[in-house]
Amino acid sequence: MSLEKRYLRVESLSGNRVFGFFVIGVPIETVLEIKKQYPDRNFAGPDPRVNEAIKESITEPEKRQIGEHLEIPFANFKFEFQGMDRFVDEATQRPTFKGENGKKFWVYRLDQPLPV
Repeated sequence: MSLEKRYLRVESLSGNRVFGFFVIGVPIETVLEIKKQYPDRNFAGPDPRVNEAIKESITEPEKRQIGEHLEIPFANFKFEFQGMDRFVDEATQRPTFKGENGKKFWVYRLDQPLPV
């Protein structure tokens, strides 16, 4: 199953501390369904609500697993979109955990090297 990936950082609610990063892989079919609700805006590019819908699709159990992997209290963080220098290769990098509805997550602490 092909996945479309989004790169996010995990930070404190105030935004003044970054705990780590994660990649969420969402099945292409799911992304296409979201894009039906929020189609691309011609020359203005993709509708930002697609990314927000993907972020909002992260369930409470998935959030808990991200927090546990980063060793932070569950309620004390938020997610913000971010670019990464290196990309996750599904063929060579196993996800940290598998989420609901075909999603996969790769979670990285700040002290952990990023994928090569």
